[in-house]
Amino acid sequence: MKLAAFFEERAHQIGSKLLLQTAQLVAGDPFKTVKKMLKDLEFKLREQAAEEAEHHGFCQAELAKNNVVRQERTAEITDLRTQVEDLNNEIADLAQSIADLKTGISDLDKAMSEAAVDRANAKAENKDVIQEAKDSQASVDAAISCSRISMQSQLKPLP
Repeated sequence: MKLAAFFEERAHQIGSKLLLQTAQLVAGDPFKTVKKMLKDLEFKLREQAAEEAEHHGFCQAELAKNNVVRQERTAEITDLRTQVEDLNNEIADLAQSIADLKTGISDLDKAMSEAAVDRANAKAENKDVIQEAKDSQASVDAAISCSRISMQSQLKPLP
């Protein structure tokens, strides 16, 4: 009877229905029923322990897989961040090259327009020089003609 009271008290303290049933059976046939209940309880506890061990093994395996996947993903993220940084640097370099080329094109356009103005001025000067040379040539031709006439008039035939 003491055993039944002890089981009943413990059952109420921990809230175990199985222990309460054991207390009730102990009260009827103390030793036979208690032994059976203890064996059943031991069997159930072993089953629960095996299930918990199996579940624990499953959880450990899943955690290991997750750690491997997390490490792979972290490495991929690092690689992708490095690629993004490299591409951003390349974009900045290309933007600077484009700006430099635009400046070069602007300088070339300016030089071409200055050269066109210089060529137009040189052409006008050359045209003036050519006209001046033609005028000079005409003057020289006229002077030579006058000089021939004057020489011919000085060279009168002898009587």
